[in-house]
Amino acid sequence: MNKRGFYISSALMLIAILFFSGNVFLKYYFNEFLIVTPDLSNFSVSEAEKLLSKESLEIKEMGEDFSQYDSGKIFSQEPKAGKVIKKGRIIRVWISRGQDQVVVPDFNGMDLSDAKATAEKLGLRLKNISYAQKNAVYNQVISSDPEAGSTVYRNKEISFLVDMKKVGAKVRMPDLIGVDVFTGKRLLKSKNLIMGNIEYIQNGELESGIIVDSGIQPGIMTFEGTVVDVIINK
Repeated sequence: MNKRGFYISSALMLIAILFFSGNVFLKYYFNEFLIVTPDLSNFSVSEAEKLLSKESLEIKEMGEDFSQYDSGKIFSQEPKAGKVIKKGRIIRVWISRGQDQVVVPDFNGMDLSDAKATAEKLGLRLKNISYAQKNAVYNQVISSDPEAGSTVYRNKEISFLVDMKKVGAKVRMPDLIGVDVFTGKRLLKSKNLIMGNIEYIQNGELESGIIVDSGIQPGIMTFEGTVVDVIINK
């Protein structure tokens, strides 16, 4: 073999050794320090924890929201599935509160306070309460908009038509400013008044969780059964 052939053979052998060594190093490094992020979609937190513990990864719950998955299932994660990351990294996940759509129940015949509580649990926001004199029970829901059986997205606004057959006596509006929601409801109930829509503001100079304004000012005379909207500082 001449010198040229020897040099070429040596160079090829060196390249092969470097290529083989590089692959071995990458494979070792990948197996020891890196991992592909698994897809945690539709897993419960406990199922995800069990899977991640095998891969030397940790999990952290970041919050909840409505999604296409059932309640309690993971619907989003960061880093995303398929991304190469270091072992020991924390995977942040968001948990589903249930599917985005809901069927409006039949509110007819419900007491207004029960109807409001049911709507809130379903993720529906109260838009408006209207009153009409019908041959029904006082403060009972006569109809809703959207109507019963409608399929709507959560966070949809809903309005109620309520019977006002009974005209109550006049009462003096209590002072709700500076009290929490629970106390405010108790004060209104003592006057046969109803807490209506709750609006939130954020003011760092005010105490969190207190009522800062009401739809009817303190001391004003109003009828029993009147709905009073309030504003609360977050």
